[in-house]
Amino acid sequence: MDDASHLIETINNLSYLESITINDSFTSDVDAYNVLCSLLEGNGNCERIEFEGNTMRTMGGTRLSDFLATNPPLCHLNLSDNDLNDSDAALIADSLTRNSNVRNLVIGGNEITDVGYNALRDAIFDSGSL
Repeated sequence: MDDASHLIETINNLSYLESITINDSFTSDVDAYNVLCSLLEGNGNCERIEFEGNTMRTMGGTRLSDFLATNPPLCHLNLSDNDLNDSDAALIADSLTRNSNVRNLVIGGNEITDVGYNALRDAIFDSGSL
């Protein structure tokens, strides 16, 4: 078992955790996206995830957005300083339309342009109701 898998297994066995912080811990040789998704899926009670600076790339994967769309109790998600892009932002934006718990989403320092930020803005701010 590699170190990342062992870390996930250990943390997921601690079902009482409300907050998990894993910042600046992975390089490009570790699938940080799989680590994050495994932590999210294995910790249904967690309210806060800090996953900053882990060179995370989704490579088009939807596990994160699929998880967020289930409306878990997660209130705070910090994904700053990773390698997320506009496609990732659009998937996250779509999932947030079905999520009433996420109150803080931190995504600065990624490869997201105005296109991705506009998708997120449109998902959380309904200008049609003005």
